[in-house]
Parts: sequence; structure tokens; C-alpha cells
Amino acid sequence: MRDPLDENTDRGQRDRREASEALWDARDVATFFKASRNWVYQQAELGKIPCVRIGGLLRFDPEKIKALGNGELVPMSTARLK
Repeated sequence: MRDPLDENTDRGQRDRREASEALWDARDVATFFKASRNWVYQQAELGKIPCVRIGGLLRFDPEKIKALGNGELVPMSTARLK
């Protein structure tokens, strides 16, 4: 018989794994770059950080952000988001 605590631990690990695969918000990106959220919004608006606009929200693909931070990704657009 399985221990219920083990089941909760498995669920917690699964939730963390799913969260790590989800899109990041500006706070997550700011934490990654050790910068302010304001800086993240400015860079996204300038096209220097790849982002997705969902309604009025900006979201970021963590893999692209990590690649950008490692110098593996070069921003392709300088178009403004407005």
C-alpha cells in the first residue's frame, strides 16, 4: 500500500515540473536576468526580448529566455508591441 504522503510528494513534483514548462511572466524573466520588471517590459517593447502578447499580458517562453541569456538567441525584431 502506498503512503499518501508519497502521493502528495509526487503530485508536488509534477506541479513544479508543469510550472517550469509554462510561460513566464515579467517577474520570472526579471528574476532570471536579475533586472527590474520595468526593464523587462522596456526590452520586450523594443523587441530585444522575445515575448507573446495574450490580451493585455506579456508572457515569455522560458527556453527562449534562457537561450537569450546564454547568447544562443539573437532578437530578430525591433518592432514595437503597441
